[in-house]
Amino acid sequence: MKYQTYPPHKDLSAMVQCYWTLEVESSESQEKQHIVPDGCMEMAFLFGDGIKRYVNETEFVLQPQAMVIGQITKPFTIEPLGYVNTFAIRFYPYGFSMIHTVSMLELSDRETDLRSLFGEESDGEFNGESWFHVYPFSFGK
Repeated sequence: MKYQTYPPHKDLSAMVQCYWTLEVESSESQEKQHIVPDGCMEMAFLFGDGIKRYVNETEFVLQPQAMVIGQITKPFTIEPLGYVNTFAIRFYPYGFSMIHTVSMLELSDRETDLRSLFGEESDGEFNGESWFHVYPFSFGK
């Protein structure tokens, strides 16, 4: 497993706590993981095989490939479906409200597809390169 965090560009440091990447080979990612509340919101891009989020012991939803994860108020469980390759932007609790007007309450305890917040791509497909072109985020100082 490779997990790394990166500081935001100084111009974004008031709203972005950090960027992070996670890569887990499919042979390593077979176990469920428990996620605890940290007060932050995240914009995540899943380039791997997908991730389940359990809504109870047996039922789950598949997380969107490009999503905002609202503030979580209670722990939840996820389970990778194989290879994990994720890039995410961790916002301070108030940070996401600086780029979108959606109610933070509406986003809490769930993941929301970015297309429903920022509009559909012309081909209806998620394309990481086009998202980064439209919504650029800079690494480093």
